[in-house]
Formats: sequence, C-alpha cells, structure tokens
Amino acid sequence: MANMLNEFQKRALSSTLCTFEEMIQEIESKLSHPLYRGILYEELIEESTLKNKKEIANKISFARDALDKLQKQFGLEKRIVEIKRQVIGKLYYCLQIIEAAKAKKLKGYGAVADDLENNLDPQINEINRVIRELIKAIES
Repeated sequence: MANMLNEFQKRALSSTLCTFEEMIQEIESKLSHPLYRGILYEELIEESTLKNKKEIANKISFARDALDKLQKQFGLEKRIVEIKRQVIGKLYYCLQIIEAAKAKKLKGYGAVADDLENNLDPQINEINRVIRELIKAIES
C-alpha cells in the first residue's frame, strides 16, 4: 500500500498527520497537567471539560490508533523534533513580539503619551536582553 503515494504525496500526508498528532498531544497535555497561572496569562478548564475528560482521552486514543494504522499502511516517516531547536525558535519569535510592544509601535493604536517611550522601552529592552541571554544559554 505504501506504493499508492509518490514521495511528495507521502511527505505531505506525513507532515499533515504529524501536525495533527502534535495538536492532539498539546490538547492531552493541557487537560492532564496542572494549569498555568501567570502574571498576564492564566489557563482555565471549564467544569464541562473536566466531566468529559475520560471521553476526551478515549477519543485521543482512537485518533492515535488511526494515525498508527495510517503510518504502517503508507510507510510514513516519523519526524524527530529536537526540543532545543524548538525552544530557540520560540524565543526568536518572542524577540519579534517584544519589539512590537515598544512605544513607537503602539502609535498604530492611537496617540502615545509623551513620556511613554522613556517609561516603557527600557523595560521592553530588558526583556529583550533576557530573551537573548536565554537563547545563548540554550545554544551553549
């Protein structure tokens, strides 16, 4: 059955299903681990989700079984994701996001207070510096 797909189709199917598997893994992780309660971001599970946890786990298991069957049927290759690369990629993305929080960029949302740049940007620059230090620490 692996011959039913050419190499391009095989890679496309593998990539699509891999992305799906990543998403269900993330969902499963969110439902089974303690929630994050941060400073500006907090996760919440609604009561109805807690009641359906077992059903959700069963459906995720069914989805994994379907992925396993497809992998075997079409000889799909496993993508190996190196956590170090993934984390560094997310940190570089954070650098871009943090730059967008500077006073100059906030002008697009309306008039900016005269002293906002002096009060906001040094702190944004500090976060930027810490992100770069994190990247260095992880890369070394």
